[in-house]
Amino acid sequence: MLYRLQQQDADDIVGEDQDSDLVGTSTDALDNAFSTDSASQGASASLSDGDNVQVQYVVSLANGKEVYRQMGDGDGGSFNFELGGGHVIPGFDSAVSDMSVGEEQDDITIPADQAYGAKGFEAMGIPPNADLVYKIKVVSKN
Repeated sequence: MLYRLQQQDADDIVGEDQDSDLVGTSTDALDNAFSTDSASQGASASLSDGDNVQVQYVVSLANGKEVYRQMGDGDGGSFNFELGGGHVIPGFDSAVSDMSVGEEQDDITIPADQAYGAKGFEAMGIPPNADLVYKIKVVSKN
């Protein structure tokens, strides 16, 4: 599960029509507080299931050991997949679906049950029941 506060959650906490001085913070402040894993803000096009998405990423084990990367030309290339199509691990699909074109997220933790579970993925060096940490950049969609 990814731990990102969505706008609706912020509105529920603060109150959609509340005066920010009365509450002591605004939904913008809450959004910023819970978006610190984002390396770039103000990304452009949002993503939807069915979009063909091009991403670049690095995946590491929870102990920090990098196991795979595709970070563009000269560094593993990019990866294309259909968002929501079941072609990637559920946690990766979920993480990317919360992003926009041009956005980069660091330190996205995907628990084992949303990754490769009890089987792991030996060919990539991912042991059974391993939580994974991703850095993801959404390059484009079409």
